[in-house]
Amino acid sequence: MNKSPLLLLLLLTGCSGFLPELPADYRVEEHQENGVIVGSVGTNPLGKQWREWSRYNFHSINDPKFQGHVTSAVNWSNPFYPQPECPDDGLPYECANLFALILPAGLYQFTTVIPAMDSYVAQGWSGWVAELQEYRFEVRSGRATYIGNMLSRLCGGSSYSYYAIATVGIARVAQGDVADRYDRDLPLLREKFPQLENTVIGNETMSGIPWRWEYKQTDKEQLAAHWQSDCAPKREDSLVSSQSE
Repeated sequence: MNKSPLLLLLLLTGCSGFLPELPADYRVEEHQENGVIVGSVGTNPLGKQWREWSRYNFHSINDPKFQGHVTSAVNWSNPFYPQPECPDDGLPYECANLFALILPAGLYQFTTVIPAMDSYVAQGWSGWVAELQEYRFEVRSGRATYIGNMLSRLCGGSSYSYYAIATVGIARVAQGDVADRYDRDLPLLREKFPQLENTVIGNETMSGIPWRWEYKQTDKEQLAAHWQSDCAPKREDSLVSSQSE
């Protein structure tokens, strides 16, 4: 039975911060009306402890009302509100969430990112969204496609006293980009989604423009021009390389 309508319903209703996974018996080639996109979404912490999670919103170019999102994994270390740690997806420093999403064939684009979801929820819904440029991807009929590793880094923040019980951080600055980590991510994706083991997965990493976000930026200026190299996202493979030198 084709289970993709149920998956799409879950996606469109937005009932979860996480996308539904592929059914265990799903075979990409048998569903020509749909395709599958795969990739990874992660975040770097500020310092050693403070990590926010991010959400990337997309829609169909042909039908903008058809919307969805992918998120990084959730990781809270606040002792007053213990939450699950990063999932065992093989990229612990990035707290990455590997995704495999069924969508109708067609053209799509990521339009915005909320780089600090905890702050977004705690402080209201304004000033926490950054626009994305050139984050387009195509879902191909009966095929699986890798669209990249989206990674953001929390660069700065502030804190305030919450009922004099705990100090809670509020994000102020973040940077992010998308990169081709096909060779790194593909074995991890096949391990998480064994139903893709024998599926050919093409590499069509998005050409998205790096973005920079500042809390309540008012002039609508795209801050990629003010990118700071000392706050560029750090990927798991680059960390491994530097540690081995």
